Amino acid sequence: MKILLAILSHHTSRDNLNACLDTWVKKCDSQELVILGDSTMPDSISSIEVYKPLENETYLDLPEKIKNSFNYLLKREWDYIVKIDDDTYLNIDKLSDYLQHNKNDQLYAGQGIHFPGKHHPCYLSNVGDKLPPDEFTYYYAQGGCYVMSRSALETSIDMMRTDSYDDAEDVMVGVAMQKSGISLEDRPDLFNSGYVGRGWPDMGTRENTTEEHISLIESGYIVTHKINFRQIYNIHINTFKND
Repeated sequence: MKILLAILSHHTSRDNLNACLDTWVKKCDSQELVILGDSTMPDSISSIEVYKPLENETYLDLPEKIKNSFNYLLKREWDYIVKIDDDTYLNIDKLSDYLQHNKNDQLYAGQGIHFPGKHHPCYLSNVGDKLPPDEFTYYYAQGGCYVMSRSALETSIDMMRTDSYDDAEDVMVGVAMQKSGISLEDRPDLFNSGYVGRGWPDMGTRENTTEEHISLIESGYIVTHKINFRQIYNIHINTFKND
């Protein structure tokens, strides 16, 4: 089983990227890694390739950046691809265990978000929710970290439109999956967006505390999101203090 980790980054978040490289990335012994960077970054960082698909990118270019990156990475050999932001902490052992037991050739997995209509409000999936939701217009994996099998990405890539979802690359991917007949494996028990609550941040949710992030990783979550470089180091020190 070959896993490719695609770490989304930017020169403005180099502290976060460095923290990832100093911590959880060092535990990725057998996984291939690539950094999805911007044109001002070097060609490699810590011996990891930096792929730079766009010139002078802005945040609104994320869908194009991600689709271009996926097309580039499909030229490589891998079974699963993990798109992950640099403001996350990943437990590679839990990820590997999860994928070793996967039986779904068309895997698309993460913590779900759904829009009942075409516009806000939208709702995060939580442990204990009825999943999938009964009604939705958009239903997709939150963009901090999601996993796809090669077959799922190959099937959906041509459906990814870069001109329709502003900066929301995760919506782009989710809509392409829906149009391709691929269902989201919604796992709020393994993937954490970084928010506590049902709604999105402007609807009464709050960000996880550092202690909550640590507890989630220690309890078996694959990933937790929305953390700064200090929190990445803190989670790593507390989680692997006996290593």
